[in-house]
Amino acid sequence: MSTLKRWTGLAWETIDNGAKVVGGLGGTLISEQVLTSNQSSVTFSNLNSLVDGDYTLEIIAKSANTTASSLSCYINNDSTNGRYDGEYIAGGYNGSTHSTGAGTLLGAGAVVGYLASNASTNGCIATVKLKRISGKTLYTTHLYDERGTAKYVELFGGSYNQDVSITSLVISAGSGLIASGSTFRLYGSKLASNIISYDPINHTNFVADRLLKAGEVAYINYTSSTSVPLRIQTEEGLYEMDIMGDQSITIGTLGYVTLAPNNGSPSIAAGGIDCANIVQSLVSNADSSTAPSGDTQGTTRTNFMLAYAIAVKVSAKLSTMTKSKVVECNDIRRDSATQFYVERTFQNWLDTTTNWTSLGTITFPFAQSGKIVVRRII
Repeated sequence: MSTLKRWTGLAWETIDNGAKVVGGLGGTLISEQVLTSNQSSVTFSNLNSLVDGDYTLEIIAKSANTTASSLSCYINNDSTNGRYDGEYIAGGYNGSTHSTGAGTLLGAGAVVGYLASNASTNGCIATVKLKRISGKTLYTTHLYDERGTAKYVELFGGSYNQDVSITSLVISAGSGLIASGSTFRLYGSKLASNIISYDPINHTNFVADRLLKAGEVAYINYTSSTSVPLRIQTEEGLYEMDIMGDQSITIGTLGYVTLAPNNGSPSIAAGGIDCANIVQSLVSNADSSTAPSGDTQGTTRTNFMLAYAIAVKVSAKLSTMTKSKVVECNDIRRDSATQFYVERTFQNWLDTTTNWTSLGTITFPFAQSGKIVVRRII
């Protein structure tokens, strides 16, 4: 078992028991694991190198081995032979004689440490850098390890030759054991403890929900679509969403643009969402309009109404608090060649027990194209 801390975007969150860690060796700490029992491996999961940036891994490990074993890092848990290569140089001292060596590394995994036998006297300390570049991941390991009376300083460098983003790191002792009390810390270069601003994340091709940190922005491009899943896991908080639609498309069967929270599961009963709106109709290239009118639609709403016909521009604030699931929405929409509308809508999901855990799916009445941007506020 291990003690795990993670930065939430506002504060350090202790997932198990243990002291908070606020320092940064190579950026901002993403996660720390302190082993409370002997383990054969340590895993850092739910990573996103597009968000986190370059990684720095700090290892302070003791051996629990009866026989020696290397520590290998498997990117995305990929242990396929031949996908890793590299070189090393080493210098050692056994109490009376100095030695040096060098060689080529071929095989499975990036070398990040060495655990000798005899747990009471042996261990290692290492700093590992990983950087995505030119369709692969490059790594370097600066390592010091003890092997009884012998002491070694080693430098490893190589690459993982797969063109993929990093989603997990597995540090394995193979058939050996990492001793209780060993510490593993992972840092990200793009994160900063006093700044909660991130590069936008392209969610267009995501197939599973991802939790946004406070301050993170995700965007989804959609083309000729009637249904757009946002793939955003939600916690109790506040979000902003903007829809920017292509208004040059051909208008189809008129209907509402809606958001189905939790992707419609469980479904919301008719009248489960109270809705009040103020709308004004305008005529393009003419100084005339209808007077603003109001409406309530609490008897029929089963999803959040965001616009009608073509969603030219929608700006919404969404509270995902279990006891206050509310959407405030301003939109510009068009339902003919010359007629468009400006509208303000307030909607309240009356259920105060169901958790809003997935931001949901946007549904259009006919195929539309554009971009959706979502930002988590808190």
